[in-house]
Amino acid sequence: MNQALAQVFREHCPSFHGFTGGMGEDDPRIRDFFGGAYEKRRFPNPLTLDRDQFLRRCFSSSYALREGDADYEAFRAALEALFDTFASGGQLIQPNETVAYVGIPAAPRG
Repeated sequence: MNQALAQVFREHCPSFHGFTGGMGEDDPRIRDFFGGAYEKRRFPNPLTLDRDQFLRRCFSSSYALREGDADYEAFRAALEALFDTFASGGQLIQPNETVAYVGIPAAPRG
């Protein structure tokens, strides 16, 4: 489901660069913040969404097209088709994971 959603965003939203906001798995900014020593913890956190919640979640992204933008109607139609494909009983379960970085921040520089 998430791969199909990413494809919709790639096809319609020029500002989309992935769901991580540009942060990689071992982003140097995280290492720098913690001075290199931290623990990463992952927790499954699937989201159960109805059609309206799913669409609002998609449209709330900073990279999402807005009403009035070129290609907005095609973008919305693609999102609705994706919901129809993956939903059951009017609900879509979107795989999601919460990631927490645990450690002591490094001392400020300079």
